[in-house]
Order: sequence, then C-alpha cells, then structure tokens
Amino acid sequence: MQESKIQSDSIEYALTQGCIGGKTDMAGRRGWPDCLFILPSGHTWFVEFKQLGAKLRPEQIRTINKIRKNNADISVIDSIPEFRLALDNRLERFPAGDDHRPI
Repeated sequence: MQESKIQSDSIEYALTQGCIGGKTDMAGRRGWPDCLFILPSGHTWFVEFKQLGAKLRPEQIRTINKIRKNNADISVIDSIPEFRLALDNRLERFPAGDDHRPI
C-alpha cells in the first residue's frame, strides 16, 4: 500500500477518535515527521509514515533521534492496522481527563 494511503486513512481514523492534528508542514526542515497528533488528553504524538519495507532516510533518522532525546513520543508506522493499534494503545495509556477547560 502506498504511503499516502496509509497516511490519509490513519489521519481519518485519528480524527474519528477525537484527536486533532495531521500533516506537518515544516518548510526547509528535511526529515521532519509526516504528522503530529494531539490526543484528547493533550498528549502529543509524532508519526512518520513509510510504505511497507521502505527505509528511513538519514535525515529522518537524525530528526527522530533528536525528537526522542527530547522525550517526545514518535513512531514509524507502515500500515493502517499498526497505526490503529498504536493510537488505541495511546488513548488507553493517556485517557482524557475532566480537567481540560476552554481558555
């Protein structure tokens, strides 16, 4: 399956689960992850999508390592079922609380 299809279907699923976010556009920042999601709990999650069997480019590896060094949550995903499972696990680990009030 093409990376673009995995990404678009995954974004659609995340939105149905109450997340906000989607594609990132970091002009001039090669290697930046494809998407950023904010879960209903406020937890943020970066995702790099890859077609099954595709390898990360060196600049993607460097960026992912920097993001992880800053204790941010980032995953490399290569299928829709993998994304759904990863998101569902995060929604369970980071449940939305009642303490979120509008500004």
